[in-house]
Amino acid sequence: MNVDTRICQNCKQSFTIESDDFDFYKKIEVPPPTFCSECRFQMRLASRNERFLYRRQCALCKKSILSIYASEKPYIVYCPECWWSDKWDPLSYGREYDFSKSFFEQYAEFKKSVPHEAVYHRNFVNSEYSNFGLNYKDCYLVFGGWDNERLYYGNSVGNVRDSLDITFGRNIELSYEVISSTKGSKLKFCRFCDDSNKLTLCIDCRSCTSCIGCVGLRGKQYYILNKPYSKEEYEKKVKSLNLGSYAAFQQFRQRFSDFALTQPYRASRFKNAIDCTGDNIIDSKNSKKSFELNKVEDAKYLLYGAEIKDSQDCLYVGTGGAELLYQISSSFGGHTQVCGIRTLFDQNAYYSEDCHNCENIFGCIGVKKKSYCIFNKQYSPDEYETLRKRIVSQFESVPYADKKGRTYHFGDYWPIELGPFGYNETKAQEFMPIEKELALQESYPWRDPDSRNYGITIKTDDLPDHISDVPKSILDDIIECAHKGTCKENCTTAFKILPLEFELYKRIDVPLPRLCPNCRYMERLKRQNPPQLWKRSCTCAGKNDDKNVYANTIEHFHGENHCPNSFETSYAPDRPEIVYCEQCYQAEVV
Repeated sequence: MNVDTRICQNCKQSFTIESDDFDFYKKIEVPPPTFCSECRFQMRLASRNERFLYRRQCALCKKSILSIYASEKPYIVYCPECWWSDKWDPLSYGREYDFSKSFFEQYAEFKKSVPHEAVYHRNFVNSEYSNFGLNYKDCYLVFGGWDNERLYYGNSVGNVRDSLDITFGRNIELSYEVISSTKGSKLKFCRFCDDSNKLTLCIDCRSCTSCIGCVGLRGKQYYILNKPYSKEEYEKKVKSLNLGSYAAFQQFRQRFSDFALTQPYRASRFKNAIDCTGDNIIDSKNSKKSFELNKVEDAKYLLYGAEIKDSQDCLYVGTGGAELLYQISSSFGGHTQVCGIRTLFDQNAYYSEDCHNCENIFGCIGVKKKSYCIFNKQYSPDEYETLRKRIVSQFESVPYADKKGRTYHFGDYWPIELGPFGYNETKAQEFMPIEKELALQESYPWRDPDSRNYGITIKTDDLPDHISDVPKSILDDIIECAHKGTCKENCTTAFKILPLEFELYKRIDVPLPRLCPNCRYMERLKRQNPPQLWKRSCTCAGKNDDKNVYANTIEHFHGENHCPNSFETSYAPDRPEIVYCEQCYQAEVV
């Protein structure tokens, strides 16, 4: 089938379904979507609550636990130990399918009757205040990752040690405030830096050592603001910068921010990525409009995935050779899955949640190592297939219509209005933020934050300026967040410094933060390019960039003429960075 243009029933904008999209939908036997890719992305994000943890009681063992479900939510919640135990049988909650009601209406009711896991982790040691992870030890407020140890405040991270405030980082140690970087040690306030050591306030540097305030360097040592120094000069200069001082650091940070806008930026960050569009894609092929990928092939509309083939519309998925996934969130492995949440290695699974190592399931919750189940009730293979086909057909004859009149068909994700979380509790608020009034207008759930009235003992203006002057007694203080709850970033208004955290600030030699962990996370998210693409033209004008800010160091393929190349990039057209195409960037940086 040729390209088809349709109107999204949610945002009313036109969107295009390509020929290869139709081929993919045919493979997994779903009709083409009636929502555009951005609105589909929003629905998947709205099903993932990472960071909001609430104190409640395990419904089975009765102990006090942390859960992503607030206590007033109408769900049965078990602690991870009970949920994974044999003390309960998911099939005992099985029920008959009612063809007089829509699938989504029944699923919303069913969801309230089956126990849910409080938080999602495996093999956590002394890491209670974290979620979505595997193999954590001595971690605190780490959301999404694997094999982390002594990490405080991390998101989507793997194999990180003795570090604080890391987002989208892998194989990192002794680092602070790092974004989208890999294989680094002693990195501070760095973005897109790989295979490097002892960098501070650097962007897009690779295989570098002992650099401060640099952009786009390769294999360099002893550089400050892209200027080379001898070892002795560099060490003297570093000492004079006094970056352990909060005031001195802020002053140099502003100087670096101004300098960074004078350097060219790569339109997209690809490494061994063939025929891809998006950003930060490694060892992948034919992956379009996707972000933060590693070893992905023939995919589209993915965010944060690894080891995936032939899949579309997924976020936080991968490893274990996942294939033919569509509309999946927070899952690992598996084959032929349509609309799933937190599934592990399932095959032929449809509209299932927290199901692991299952085959041929539809609308199931919490089922493990079972086959031929619908709403947790087991059938013979023939009975299952007959009933499954009837349900798929019923999606069209009895579609769910939400309060705004949007209708949901087979292949569409769960309606946001039926979700278990407030919109503002989910990743949707991070990537596609809206005000409460608009959320309610769109019939999205919303949860007002709990009131906070912390007894602040020290204001941020009264904190010691230099990290070396911070006494251990700071561990007893409740510190005021500089935002004071006036921002829209789920500010906690106050925070404490924990013992291991205190040791790491001293060891890494950075000033104490003035913002609470939530506000720091949102500040990092603002520095990370959004998972969105814009069509732009290269800003290289021949000898320099369009605004005559950066002078090229070498003649480019287009000589003194303006570069003719255009591209898709996650740098919006109104952003101030100098954005070069791959050819012009390679000429200047590599």
